[in-house]
Amino acid sequence: MHGTGELLERDELLAALSVAAEAAARGQGATVLVSGEAGIGKTSLIERFAATLGHGRVLWGACEALATPRPLGPLHDIAGDVGPALRAALARPGDRAALFAAVLDELARLPTPAVVVFEDVHWADDATLDLVKYLGRRIRHAGALLVLSHRDDPASLDKLRDVQRSGTLQRIGPVCAARAEAAWMAGDDERAAREAARAADLAAAKRHPWLLGELAFWRHRAGDLIVAPRGCAEPFALQTGGRWSEAAAAWRAMGCPYEEARALADGDEAAQRAALALLDKLGAKPLAERVRRRMRQAGVRSVPRGAAATTRSNEAGLTARELEVLALVADGRRNVEIAKCLSRSARTIEHHVESILAKLEVGSRAEAVTAARRLGLLAQNG
Repeated sequence: MHGTGELLERDELLAALSVAAEAAARGQGATVLVSGEAGIGKTSLIERFAATLGHGRVLWGACEALATPRPLGPLHDIAGDVGPALRAALARPGDRAALFAAVLDELARLPTPAVVVFEDVHWADDATLDLVKYLGRRIRHAGALLVLSHRDDPASLDKLRDVQRSGTLQRIGPVCAARAEAAWMAGDDERAAREAARAADLAAAKRHPWLLGELAFWRHRAGDLIVAPRGCAEPFALQTGGRWSEAAAAWRAMGCPYEEARALADGDEAAQRAALALLDKLGAKPLAERVRRRMRQAGVRSVPRGAAATTRSNEAGLTARELEVLALVADGRRNVEIAKCLSRSARTIEHHVESILAKLEVGSRAEAVTAARRLGLLAQNG
């Protein structure tokens, strides 16, 4: 699951969690990390996932930002919902071996899939991290799913470095991908390639198309990989192969605007401007600034500085130019006609229309006009 960037409540992430829960119900437990910056929606994503479970049991604990973290805080949070054996073991915290074994026994006893959520493990104490590592190596046969949420800033990732050493793809893959992206954003291609390569062989062995694709993508970005390996998820394979427009369309169809913008950023000037519009709307400043630097280095004039007053004044975040294009679309003009009217190329207008559809979250020009009228954008633009 994606680390740095926008962690939105996407169907693909919910589906990934559901697949993991189904596997746990079949006796193939796993650990899944949900990472992202503060306030990006990690908790709401997990809550939505928990609400979709038709059976099993969900236990929910959290770590806290205390100067002296409460030892085994998440375990104390779930103590009231577990059996007497685990509560008795928790009353004797000095015997770690017996306590950790009691946790595993409890998970095996609960109806499957047993889902254990530990929130904010970047604030976890050492005992909790030890428990996570213990469970990570043994949970596969417990019919349980351990879901860990954490921030993806460098300090948090460093703290969790040892946690990923269990050999579990669900644990290693997302963390390595997040670290690779963070390194790439910082301009450290060598470290980005190294981080992505750490889990690449395991992702290939497990035949996990999405993690394999994401790791290959970051290796390619860092100059460590020329051709994506077979079995990568299509959007990653398309972008790694230089087919940025098709990749952007694939991400758009999946409802992933951040990834769509990342693909558009690989395109021509018009596509990069469309990427910036999406990134500014999402508030994805690190990638947006990187795209701006790249455009300036290429000699592009009048690189957008960010959301202008016109953009901020409408709910959809459309730029002044996009409002102009939208008004002409509402008049029934084709892209070629709009291009002549605005003295732009048809390709540029095509990218503007794509950006409008993405921002209005619709799939056709007619739907865009309907949505624009509902939001008052056409009247606003004259």
